Amino acid sequence: MNSAVSVQHVTKAFNLQEEHYSTIRELFLKSLFFWKRMKTKSLVALDDISFEIPKGQTLGIIGDNGSGKSTLLKLILGITPPTTGEIKVNGKIAALLELGAGFHPDLTGRENIYLNGSILGISQKVLDEKMEEIIDFAELRPFIDSPIKHYSSGMFVRLGFSIAVHIEPEVLLVDEVLAVGDGAFQQKCIEKIKEFQREGKTIILVSHDLGMVEKTCQRAILIKNGHILIDDKAKATVKVYYEKIMEQRMALARQYAEVQIIPTRKVGYRSGTGEIKITQVRILNGKGEEKYLFDPGDPLTIEIEYEASQPVENPIFGLGWANEDGIYLNGSNTQIRKIETGTVQGKGRWRVHYPQFTLQQGKYLLSPGIYRDPITEETAYDYHACQYSIFVSLGSPGDEAVIHIPQDWEIKGGN
Repeated sequence: MNSAVSVQHVTKAFNLQEEHYSTIRELFLKSLFFWKRMKTKSLVALDDISFEIPKGQTLGIIGDNGSGKSTLLKLILGITPPTTGEIKVNGKIAALLELGAGFHPDLTGRENIYLNGSILGISQKVLDEKMEEIIDFAELRPFIDSPIKHYSSGMFVRLGFSIAVHIEPEVLLVDEVLAVGDGAFQQKCIEKIKEFQREGKTIILVSHDLGMVEKTCQRAILIKNGHILIDDKAKATVKVYYEKIMEQRMALARQYAEVQIIPTRKVGYRSGTGEIKITQVRILNGKGEEKYLFDPGDPLTIEIEYEASQPVENPIFGLGWANEDGIYLNGSNTQIRKIETGTVQGKGRWRVHYPQFTLQQGKYLLSPGIYRDPITEETAYDYHACQYSIFVSLGSPGDEAVIHIPQDWEIKGGN
């Protein structure tokens, strides 16, 4: 069969009790004497979902929290049955779903490898053979014989992912927990996923990291309120979802005009002495509209408002761009551009316009800052490090690179 996973007309409903009781005794008495009056309501987590995943495909599943993504993975894994419909999985399946799932806190890391492996149906002989590889990949050798109740969330993820990928599954399910690991281990996991792809294995990835879904998956499904909203190529699905996120954030920004709602990276921070403060940062498209999703080559304008609490002579205004891993890509400032800013006092605004923003698909982080000479973090009046982000879709042109370089191609001959 060419299909690795088949989901046909699947619905999953949960019965929720509407009445609440303060004690177990109260619940017992109510159920014993008045069971006919107990009220329940049904929550439909998934509603008539159908799709197939061909063998060797990497499928991304995206959507808001509570949309049904994790429920779908649990159904595919067989943890819980569907209310109606049918799910078929062809081949050995492994999953990394929840932190600590299948682990016992009082057992050591090594003992939990045997426990988790047995739950997945792996023999002790195979686990003995894979033990050293699992420990080394997880980078937990100094802690492997310690009880895992002392492990951090990142250590849980490393151990769980290492077990899942070393039992040689034909279908691998990975939930959002991958985001808990550190950057270096995340990259290691991505490389392992790429290795699985080269081997023709099937992967289902649930993630809020749209950049990872776009770069890793061939196809993506967008789930909303238990329904499949879009099932398309990963880049097309991600673009639609990102636009919806931005529309929601812009609606909130208009509703609460005094609050600036901009996608923010958790590693971003702010520092500075405060004589001048950045009060507003807006990212605009070619029409002057606030926007955070662009195609390569689109015009882009950064508009920044500031306020100086006292006169400051010739401050330096600067902008820097980094990728989502924090690697510096580009930057400039008024000193480099030989622009005299004069005496700055009170409120003001500066704009930087890019006629063509040539960075390729991905998420990029903006760091605006105002400094004195020399330019260092210590000399910043106000520095917003990686606090604003934009997303560049595949668009056109679609080079495989960080930056698009305008070019003309010509090929002759061959006949």
